[in-house]
Amino acid sequence: MFWPVILLIPFSALALGAVHAWAFGLAELVSFVLAAFWMVRVVAGWGPLTAGTNGSATLAVLALGLAAVVGLQLLPLAPSVLRVISPETYALYSYGLPGWPSKPAYRWDTTVARQPGNQRYMSPTPDEVKAGAQVPFAHAVRAASSVSAAPYLRAGAWKPLSVAAPMTRVGLLKLLMYCALGLWLLLYPLTGKQELRLYKSVVRTVLATGLVISLVGLAEQLFPNGKPLWIFSPYDWGGAPAWGVRCFGPFANPDHFADYLAMVWPFALSGMLFPNLLGKVRDRIAVPILCGTVGLVVLAALLATGSRGGWLGAAIASG
Repeated sequence: MFWPVILLIPFSALALGAVHAWAFGLAELVSFVLAAFWMVRVVAGWGPLTAGTNGSATLAVLALGLAAVVGLQLLPLAPSVLRVISPETYALYSYGLPGWPSKPAYRWDTTVARQPGNQRYMSPTPDEVKAGAQVPFAHAVRAASSVSAAPYLRAGAWKPLSVAAPMTRVGLLKLLMYCALGLWLLLYPLTGKQELRLYKSVVRTVLATGLVISLVGLAEQLFPNGKPLWIFSPYDWGGAPAWGVRCFGPFANPDHFADYLAMVWPFALSGMLFPNLLGKVRDRIAVPILCGTVGLVVLAALLATGSRGGWLGAAIASG
């Protein structure tokens, strides 16, 4: 049952590191399907809701309560209510939407457009300049009747606390995904043997993923083509590498790559100090050797990122 979670670890590092929307959407889908299966299992009577972990109810309430607080920021509120709850947000709306809430916002725009003699000037395109257009030049003014009388925002329109609601909705979806996956990992009713197997599988997968992405990052330094994984082209790069000689691996940002490696490093260090972390192996000395090799490669890639924040994070994690 927990294999989808294990697969998310390398998938998210290799695909989400390139910050492509389809990859994050797939990770969200897997997380929500796991949570839905969990709830169906409980409703169908196939097992208990949780494994009886102390404080599980409190933890779930806190996690979902945080999501509810974010969701409330998307709730449209009357101007009078918004002014009481958040005067600064009300002032920002009033400043950014001239005329609101007593009048339709930007009503002056349609009024000015109807006044005779008003012309709108703009810069011509390079082809128009070559054709002899003057700089600037005026386009033909539309007839007053063709100007839409509909205001940009009606008077007294309700607005949410979030002044960037689309971004808040995306953030809320991500938060719900993290809650679903985190609560599943902590509270899903696994048996003792299954839980031990899950933890050891997670540690092994994290170490393997860290080794792979570190080698990818170092290989990109030797054989660069300006793209993460030699395939992806991040949306904001404009087709050109933006970080010089800094190592970025499968990520679009070397600092993000460094932060990920700083999270992998403690697993390698723990494996060197506590060989039983990976479970029973035929040769006990193989565990610290393996973890030491992974840790060395991870630290090499971390240094190549040039991220001081990543270095500091790894140092604190070591402590």
